[in-house]
Amino acid sequence: MEYIKKYKFIAFAVLIISAVIIIIVNINDKRKTKDILIQRKPVIEQEVPTANNLPTIDFDALRKKYHNNDIKGAIRINDENFEEIVFQKDDNKYYLTHNYRGKKTNGEIFIDYKQNIDKSELKIIYGDGKKETSIFKKYNNYEYYNKHKYIELETDKAIYKYEVLAFYEGSIDFDKTEIDDIISGSKYKYNLNYSKEDEFLIFRTKKDDNIINIISKKVN
Repeated sequence: MEYIKKYKFIAFAVLIISAVIIIIVNINDKRKTKDILIQRKPVIEQEVPTANNLPTIDFDALRKKYHNNDIKGAIRINDENFEEIVFQKDDNKYYLTHNYRGKKTNGEIFIDYKQNIDKSELKIIYGDGKKETSIFKKYNNYEYYNKHKYIELETDKAIYKYEVLAFYEGSIDFDKTEIDDIISGSKYKYNLNYSKEDEFLIFRTKKDDNIINIISKKVN
């Protein structure tokens, strides 16, 4: 009888210890997969003021810290608590299902693999993997647009500022379509003051079977 009680006690203790180990592993795993902590460059006092589009993020430090050379820049919305690192792989599939540590889970925000984040006149940045659909849905509103007209894209070289032109939600994939057709088919046309010579940024995601595009033009 005493033997049985002792056996039950040992089994119970093993069960408790196993549960504690599982909890600790899960906590550590969550810590490892949390969002990248953005590091800013130190502000250096200079006699001659620098241009306001000088990069503030230390991307080299981030690449080294997280062992990821796919880090290309960061995207943020002015007057909104939204700033995310932008990645780029040699395809548009990897960061739909992998995070910055290579773990197969929710993905990251990434720029089209065919584009140069500094030089391409049309940039498409995908939010499908990150599931930041709330940001996209907010632009389905004139009041929100009036308070958040600008999107910034920061790279190693500069901070590029874009003004939102239109909000599109529908079933057509505009990868090979003229910018005029994208804007003319948009649900909300906020600003039609643009030309084909402008540089454009499309922030894109999917919502159910629909594609959402926030179309903006470069203003600096």
